[in-house]
Amino acid sequence: MTKLPIWKLVFGLGPLAIAGYFFIPGVVGKDLAYSVVGIASTVVMLVGLRLHRPAALRGWHLVVGANACFVIGDLVQNYYDVVLATDAPVPSLADVVYLAGYPLLFVGVHLISRNSRAAGGRDTWTDAAVVCVGALGLTWHFLMGPTLRAAPSDVNPVISRDHDILAKLVTLAYPMMDLAVLCVVVGAVLRGTARLTSDRLLVAAVGVMLISDFGYDLQLLHGGYGPASPVNAGFLLNYVLMAAAATHPSIALARTAPEQQDPQRWRWLPLVAGAAFVSPLIVLIDSLIGLPVDLPMLSATSVVVLVLIGLRVTWLFGRIHRQNEMLSDRGQSLRSALAAQRVLEDDLRHLALHDVLTGLANRGLLHDRVEQAITGSTPRRPVALCVCDLDNFKGVNDSLGHDAGDELLVVVAKRLTSMVGGLATVARLGGDEFAVLMEDADQPESVTALAERILSVLRQPIRLGEEEITLSVSVGVAVAGTGSTAAQLLSEADAAMYEAKAIGKDRVAVFETAMRSRLVEKMALINYFPGSLRREQFYLDYQPQVDLATGGLEGFECLVRWRHPTLGLVSPLKFIPLAEETRFIIPLGRWILQTACERAVSWPVRTPDPLTISVNISGWQLQDPGFVDTVKEILDSTGLAARRLVVEVTETVLLTNPTGTAQVLSDLKSLGIRVAIDDFGTGYSSLSHLRQLPVDIIKIDKSFIDPLTDPEREGEAFVTTIIRLAADLDLLTTAEGIEHRSQRDALLRLGCQSGQGYLMSAPLGAAATDRYIAAHASPAPTASPPALPVGAPGGAPDVERVEVASLGRPTP
Repeated sequence: MTKLPIWKLVFGLGPLAIAGYFFIPGVVGKDLAYSVVGIASTVVMLVGLRLHRPAALRGWHLVVGANACFVIGDLVQNYYDVVLATDAPVPSLADVVYLAGYPLLFVGVHLISRNSRAAGGRDTWTDAAVVCVGALGLTWHFLMGPTLRAAPSDVNPVISRDHDILAKLVTLAYPMMDLAVLCVVVGAVLRGTARLTSDRLLVAAVGVMLISDFGYDLQLLHGGYGPASPVNAGFLLNYVLMAAAATHPSIALARTAPEQQDPQRWRWLPLVAGAAFVSPLIVLIDSLIGLPVDLPMLSATSVVVLVLIGLRVTWLFGRIHRQNEMLSDRGQSLRSALAAQRVLEDDLRHLALHDVLTGLANRGLLHDRVEQAITGSTPRRPVALCVCDLDNFKGVNDSLGHDAGDELLVVVAKRLTSMVGGLATVARLGGDEFAVLMEDADQPESVTALAERILSVLRQPIRLGEEEITLSVSVGVAVAGTGSTAAQLLSEADAAMYEAKAIGKDRVAVFETAMRSRLVEKMALINYFPGSLRREQFYLDYQPQVDLATGGLEGFECLVRWRHPTLGLVSPLKFIPLAEETRFIIPLGRWILQTACERAVSWPVRTPDPLTISVNISGWQLQDPGFVDTVKEILDSTGLAARRLVVEVTETVLLTNPTGTAQVLSDLKSLGIRVAIDDFGTGYSSLSHLRQLPVDIIKIDKSFIDPLTDPEREGEAFVTTIIRLAADLDLLTTAEGIEHRSQRDALLRLGCQSGQGYLMSAPLGAAATDRYIAAHASPAPTASPPALPVGAPGGAPDVERVEVASLGRPTP
């Protein structure tokens, strides 16, 4: 059975108690019942506060205190009526207790309804003051004025003449206290803070009490008050509503601030307007019916109301004026914002279609113009496009800095624009690539002539600060044919430009069908990437790697191969760059790492130095935030010890982002993995990079090994320098591409520790690799050749290695 809430019990039993009060016979019974209702109300209020713990607890405690004062006053009054069988004198202890309750009620209601963010501060209190002054006029006319003018016995039969003035002051104190409480209640209502059900019940209770006080004072003044008077029903209802307010669950809710313009305020406007006309109406009515009029007091209240209304109107006009100024300012701000927005839109539109650095058309705008030109072209006047790429621009950036590179691009843009004038569109495609669109190529010779002029103009020296730069440029030319699209024309011109670079740079290449076939092959390879891993088209070959001093097996370099279903075996020189370009290198690199680690785990266990495995890592893999976690996951899943894994990175990758690369490599080393620099000597490494990067091994590129067959060639000097550098930095060295015994002997004499190449073995398949390992399980000692150690001794390194396929350096 569901337990009935206390506030519902109060609402159910309260009316019954009020009705029962009037059926109780005798004064004593009524007084006793009256006191019981008051005491019960106070107790129930305390229970409600303890149960719900309202936010404005102090305010509610004061309200309970006020209620208790009224109950104690009732008990004192009943003491005179029942025990002493006489009316209480004025003033008496009952008056003291009664009057003490009003300040408590005033402050309590104020604390409960207070909200620092409530809207309409002075306007609301002005409206409340108008209501209270109107109520003062009404109270003065019916109560306070007659009380001051009446004899003591007319006010209260037990008033002594000795206490005439004090008695009247006490009697007048009640309506004055009522007016004060009325002011704070009206303020709460007008401000909109009395929104909770408990608040509304409290307002209703106070309102009923004020009306009952007014009726009680009238009956006391004019006679006729007794225990069965209807005003007692009002006092009892006040007790019931107080108890209901304190026990309603809404008392525990947080009080929110009303909106800046509370729509509920306007429903109380008739109350404010009516209160403003109370005093004038009393004067008018009394004058019409011939009753005496207390003109000074009513006039004073009317004047006060007029002053309050005047202030209200003045503030209203001031607020309207401020709002007009604010709207005017906002209108001006809006107009300024719209103007700024239009300028910004123009700027954004320009930025969206133009290159920020050079101010030329960008790729998007060029694409649109090519489309428009093709649409309006004719077979006799086709559209031609030249794509220009600056040769060796990266060298300018690396040697002179990016600021100089940017300045160079601006000069190139100005030269191209000045050269074509208004006859063609010049665009920057990105990086060091430019394009010139010729919309009216009436003769093929004119297109070629334009391309040659581009070469001539850009070959002229450019001064950058104190440096003078001479540029060369590769130009690809394509002419739109029947059915050509903008994307196709751009692709063909781009293919021609790469053709110009491939055949020697600093020249013009015109797009031909053969280039298209190469372009189609390129697109076919790119389009086949997504499903190639799933179709198991890639496999790994392994090339042995040995200790040059002992001839013992150290490991294998694994080479990735792709058997295309239609093109056959595709050279890594073709698909590795495309994989880098399309980011397919990331999943491909993961597959190589996974496959190589699985294969290495299957090889026989060697002690004390287990075989290790090296993996060439792409720059895109190093930029992948989850790469280190991927490597750790593969090591965990395959069971390969971290110290058996060596990752290889090229010099170019190291220089792309030295700081970020160093951090990734450091994270890998913290797992126990070693790091090698692949193809060392072919890039732009400096001693500072080698000192800063966490490197363990330097792999000497094959281009430095080939000259070792001829002792007279200078190649030996380069190898000597590299090996000395590695020794100084406490790094191991591995030579790549050893094909002749004389090369191996020279490397051993110079102090190189490890090597690989066709002299030792060609790349092997998986099964052949197992046989090779079985045949070389125990490395046979060899006679030590004459040694001229430069760095590390010629003995075997501490850890043997097995290397995995190079991604960026394909090997035949």
